Amino acid sequence: GLKASSLADPLLNQLASETDTIALQKGLEALAKMDVPITPFAEQVKTLFSREEEVIQQAVANAILSMPSEVSVPMLIERLDHPELDISIRAAELLGHLGSNAIPALKPLLDKAQGQLTNQAPNRTYQKAFTEIGLSGVPILLEHIGKTTNRGDSDWITPMLADYGMIG
Repeated sequence: GLKASSLADPLLNQLASETDTIALQKGLEALAKMDVPITPFAEQVKTLFSREEEVIQQAVANAILSMPSEVSVPMLIERLDHPELDISIRAAELLGHLGSNAIPALKPLLDKAQGQLTNQAPNRTYQKAFTEIGLSGVPILLEHIGKTTNRGDSDWITPMLADYGMIG
């Protein structure tokens, strides 16, 4: 934890060249608990975001959730446009977990949801993340409906409003 913060720089350096999955996982977990220089830590987490091993994905998710939102949210918004759908979906799910700290991601998530209308599963993932961020999404949805010219083009937003409950 914080008592080991003096070891953060050497651990960051070691992580950059580490190939062992368990060592990477443990290193990320340790760094997430330390008072670590955020920029190099965020860069290291970015490089590991696309790893497929479940233990690494979980450690990366925990590391991102431990970062200040002004660092993690832009990183995740950037990953929404990743060509690999799994990575984009992971980014959306993490944005949803961040809740109201991820308000800057509302419009990019809405754009992704609209862009994925032909594939229901990812679309629903983006919609769910959008509503998990919180009530700040309601005005954005209403604005989007107001801009829609064809009557049926915004039908997919109704379930999102319903997810908000009575307020929606």
